Order: sequence, then C-alpha cells, then structure tokens
Amino acid sequence: MDKLFLFFLSAYLILVVLSWRANRGHIWPLLVGHVLFLLALFRYIGLAFTPTAKTPIFFLSGIVAGQILFGVALIATKQSLREAVRITLPVWDVAKYYRAQPLIVLRFLGVALFEEFLWRVAVQTFLIASFAGESLALACPFIIFVALAFTMLHRNRFHDWYQRFEFVLFSLTLGFAYYGTGSYIFVVMIHAVRDIQIHYRNELKEYEALNEFVEAAHEGTDDAEGESFPSLMGSRSKDIL
Repeated sequence: MDKLFLFFLSAYLILVVLSWRANRGHIWPLLVGHVLFLLALFRYIGLAFTPTAKTPIFFLSGIVAGQILFGVALIATKQSLREAVRITLPVWDVAKYYRAQPLIVLRFLGVALFEEFLWRVAVQTFLIASFAGESLALACPFIIFVALAFTMLHRNRFHDWYQRFEFVLFSLTLGFAYYGTGSYIFVVMIHAVRDIQIHYRNELKEYEALNEFVEAAHEGTDDAEGESFPSLMGSRSKDIL
C-alpha cells in the first residue's frame, strides 16, 4: 500500500477516534478530518486511475450491476417478481426524473464516493493487507466483518429482518466485488445506482399515493393534469434535498 496514502488515511482514522473521546462541540477536528480524508482520497485516485485502468468498462458494469442488485433488493424485501420488473426495467423513466433533479444524483453519488472509499478502499484493504495477505480464505473474514460493520452503521434505515438481510448481502457483494476487481469506480457505481433507484421508487410510491388521494377527493385535478412525474416532483426538490 502506498505510504503517503496510508499516512493520510491513518491520520484521519486516528483523528476520528480522538474526536469521539473528546468534546464534540469543537469544530476543528471535523475540519482537519475532512482535509485529511480528501488528501487520502486524491492520493488514491492518483494511484488508481492510471492509463491502464479499465475505467469505462467498470463504470458501465457498475451501472448494470447496480440495476440487478436493486431488482434483487425488491425481491428480497418481500416484493413480487412482477413488481421488481415493473420498477427496475423502465430505466428511461428514471433517467427523465433525475434529469429534472440533477442535485439528487450528485448527492447519492457523493455518498457512494465517500462510503466506498472509507469502507472498501480504506478499512477493508487495510485489514486484508495487514492480516490476510494474498489468501482469499484469510481475506473472507475481514470482508464479512466490514460488511457487518457497514450494515450496523445503517441499522436505523431497516424496518424488518428482510431489509437487514438484503443489506448484508448488498454489503458483502460490494466487499467481494472490490476485492476481486480492485476497481473503486465499479463499487461506487453499484452503490450509487442502487441508492438512486431506491429513492426513485420511494418517490414514485408517494406520487402514486398522492394521485390516488387527489382523484378520490376530486380536488386539484386541473392543476395536476398534464404533468408528468419528473415535473410534478420537481416542485418538491427543496424538501427532498
């Protein structure tokens, strides 16, 4: 592992631990931590994206894999196969919605960039390099550990055990995908596409529920008539963000 990258990353992690033990009212640990994290990120990007990196292939593969994992998530969380196909396949509708909401795409992409760098590139790689070496058998426990820790960090989002189980599988997929390919952009796109699709599905459900309410009440139909889902939800972008 590159020594400069490891230095920035270690300094960031040490600062995070110290800030947990200190008074959280101080702003300077947060600012210094962000600077160290960005330095580690830029150092890694400078090392990873060489002219020999297959970035376009991993980029497109990540989009496809993210779509597939989103469909699997729908099925795993007690949704029917028909519902999974109905939501997953209309990619053009999703693209139209996010073309009207570009800041939402940037938000989810930013989250994926941060979380995948921290958990897969930094923590998982450090553990495997330090204790497992080149052995896949020895690396598996650390991949599983990172996936479980990543799941615990998001535990407030789960409403039942189906969602917990699906998220563990999602985290394991990201861990093994990064271990097998070494591609940061691949896992980032998987993560971002899945999150974007889940957000779109939730917004679509709210829109359909609102539409049913308006039709049932026979009020406001003239205002909503002729508006598509992307344009109608555009008025709520400030609330979403």
